[in-house]
Amino acid sequence: MLSPATAQPAGKTNVLYLGNSGGKILDALELDSSSINVTSRNATSFDLSDLDEFDVLFINDFNLSSSDMVTVSTWGQQAGNGIVVVMGEELGDGNIILSSLNISSSTIFSRNDENVDALVVSKVSGENKSHPILSGGIVLNTAPGVANYSLLDNLEGDVIPFMSILLSNETFAQETNYPWLLGKKLGINSIPNVFVFSPWLQEEHALVETNEQIMVWPYFNYLVFTTVQSSVGKVMPSYASWAYSPVPHAKDQVLLGMFVLACAILSIVLFTRARKRKKVQREEFAITKLKKGEISQEEILIDSENDWERVGFHRQLSGFLKLFFLMIILLLPQLVVTILIMPRFLNPYPQAAGWYSYTLRFFEAIWLMFDIGFNYALAKYFSEHRIERPEKAYHYVQIFVWWEILSGVVQISLFAFLGSIIFPYTEFSYLSWMFIAHSLIQFPGFFLVFQYTFQGMQRSDFETISYALQAFVLRLVCQVGTVPLFRFFYASMPQFGPAFGAGIGLLIGQLLGDLVLLMITLRLYKSLNLPIAPIFAADFTVEEFRESFKFGIKMALGNVWVPAVWLLQVYLIGVYLPNSSAEQGFFEFAFTISTIPQATALLMSSMLGGLTEANKYGKKNLVNYISTQGYKWGTIWTTFLCLGLMAIGQELIVGAAGPVWERAAELLPWLLIYRVLGPISWQADWEFAAADKPLYAGIAWIVEQGIRAILLLTLIPALRLMEAAIITYIISLAIKNVLVLVLIRKKIHKWDWNLWQSFIAPILSAIICALILKAIAIFLKTGVGMVDAVLLFVITLFLFGHIHGFFIGLLGGYDDNTLGELDLATKMVTGVRGFTRLYYLMTRAGAKISPLHNRFKNDVFQLAMQEARELTAIKRRIV
Repeated sequence: MLSPATAQPAGKTNVLYLGNSGGKILDALELDSSSINVTSRNATSFDLSDLDEFDVLFINDFNLSSSDMVTVSTWGQQAGNGIVVVMGEELGDGNIILSSLNISSSTIFSRNDENVDALVVSKVSGENKSHPILSGGIVLNTAPGVANYSLLDNLEGDVIPFMSILLSNETFAQETNYPWLLGKKLGINSIPNVFVFSPWLQEEHALVETNEQIMVWPYFNYLVFTTVQSSVGKVMPSYASWAYSPVPHAKDQVLLGMFVLACAILSIVLFTRARKRKKVQREEFAITKLKKGEISQEEILIDSENDWERVGFHRQLSGFLKLFFLMIILLLPQLVVTILIMPRFLNPYPQAAGWYSYTLRFFEAIWLMFDIGFNYALAKYFSEHRIERPEKAYHYVQIFVWWEILSGVVQISLFAFLGSIIFPYTEFSYLSWMFIAHSLIQFPGFFLVFQYTFQGMQRSDFETISYALQAFVLRLVCQVGTVPLFRFFYASMPQFGPAFGAGIGLLIGQLLGDLVLLMITLRLYKSLNLPIAPIFAADFTVEEFRESFKFGIKMALGNVWVPAVWLLQVYLIGVYLPNSSAEQGFFEFAFTISTIPQATALLMSSMLGGLTEANKYGKKNLVNYISTQGYKWGTIWTTFLCLGLMAIGQELIVGAAGPVWERAAELLPWLLIYRVLGPISWQADWEFAAADKPLYAGIAWIVEQGIRAILLLTLIPALRLMEAAIITYIISLAIKNVLVLVLIRKKIHKWDWNLWQSFIAPILSAIICALILKAIAIFLKTGVGMVDAVLLFVITLFLFGHIHGFFIGLLGGYDDNTLGELDLATKMVTGVRGFTRLYYLMTRAGAKISPLHNRFKNDVFQLAMQEARELTAIKRRIV
């Protein structure tokens, strides 16, 4: 065989690879062909006669004879020669390689046979801390665990454990003295020239359940590259500078810059044209026709027989009930996809799920700050002007649209173009492309414009459809297509790999889902026979922009602290938690399930329009009634969903997603405790906005998030557990709840608590349902699988959701008035009316036999309805 050393340009490292298995580690070796030339040999082509013609000998679980090891040891002691050994099943069962190299006196090494993952931690100090392997930009605590590895013991005193094993399972995590990667100076070499990997990196161990996770780690290729190059003392580029690291390089940065420039030019041209065409669409509004005498005063008023046009809480309740039962229907396929199909088949990489989660959380505060609360201003001022000045109401929609477009250009300039230059040199270098892909969602950025408009119109039925499509359908459906597509596409590119493709697929799927949502909500808007042109016109005045800005910035300055502290949490988890990417993936998995009870937050957001109208026109009884009903319905569903999911959570996650995701099941109860505290805080945010008191909302957010930030900085470094982060949520939210209740009752209005209807009856009913569900879960626990898990979920939401209504009625949770309102609201529902009517009938059945019915009446109901009728009488139609 010709020696590659004589045929290659100077400067290349010539590597002789010995191994019967190739796969990803051989791909990593061969990736940078401009720096490393690889000759691969197996048992049938094994030959060491030309060893002097190579710079590095790479032994991948390949046993050598005593005479061969004498040759290798003698060669390795010469200056400039490197040896890399990868342990495996064959070497672990008995070899003389490590003893011949004076690394260990042992020849047989224990293997992991107790399902304890080996994570990575570095305890190296002194001059070895600056070794290229540790200083080149690899973020060690992002390394996923490996299940197959050798425990290397009886090491010689001069062995350097560059990376050590951190043993971890569901019950403990402990540092050890076993090396994950060790180095040693052999012979006359002045630097470590022999390296040994204890993980088994052969192709037969590249399974999702064992060691594939480490082989698709973004730093894996660079780790192999630096290990080989450093064994012969080569000067190496950093991770960001290495041409084969999965980060943006010069060509990518130029293309991104051109894309940003094109977006900027297009946006400026479109806005300029829209301003020049100002006022041309105003004749579409009915108010203009009235001024021209084309229609009468009576014709401009809305149809008071239309339940969706009449003012009252029944609109918000109907929209929420539609959302809830639609959500239940959609959650079943979402459950199958989220905790079965996605983790088992489409994205079996917890680290990829963690990258997706990191990216979303990292940018939440940034996007919120750039949006400056114009979405809040849209909903508030549209509601405020909708009754008598609908033309002016649309100006606030226009402000939102054009702000999103123009600020979106700035955002993608900063985070797509400049970010492509900066991100690779940070601790989040491995997320560079994830950050860039996600930043593209900010242009044009107005995907939710119709959802916010529906909120302002108090068309909570359409608002809830929009929310349900986004949260439960469109993003997930698109991700089902994009994740396998990008995973397959990048799997053939060793520079990136399938896990990278899965992460990109999740982000692109989210972007496509929001784009489809825009198209669907546009059609819903058009079904109301309302004009499209005023949405995208630019008729707003400078004063209206200032008004929106002043209100929105106050909301944003407070609200921005929520994702800002999320960002702090993401950073601390990335720095302090071992296996941080996978832990973030487990957290995100449990967090997604825990968001089911947060559907009640949409009821609170839909209350903004009703509260704004009532506040603006001084209808105090209507304000008080809406507030009381908000707390009642928030308690009804949040407590039921949280306690129900707590009862079945373990069986649901492990049964459906498999034991790989058991860690997520451990986190779920903590997250549900946090969720059950949510309704008071969610409603308070909109109470402050409706009363034009955004400063109070800001104060509450700052207090809550300030406490959480202090607790995060204290608990995560001390405990190094994800549970520490969730505990900070619970403590800070409980304190915020007390604060906002005091502020609302002292500074805005005092409402009748109606404690029995609003809190006691719903909580007692939820406890009864949860106890029954827990008994069912215990009965199924010994044999629960995928089918049983799905069945348990269906029983919880479909069957016990209605049983919950029966128990509330039985416990006196309604009077005749509030039961009548429920009757009306359920009749207004379309699409899922059968479920909502069944819920009403179950509730009425409980109330009918209850000795407590009408014992705890809502005394303000009649006065509130009179005020609602007064507002309906002056409400004008739009066109």
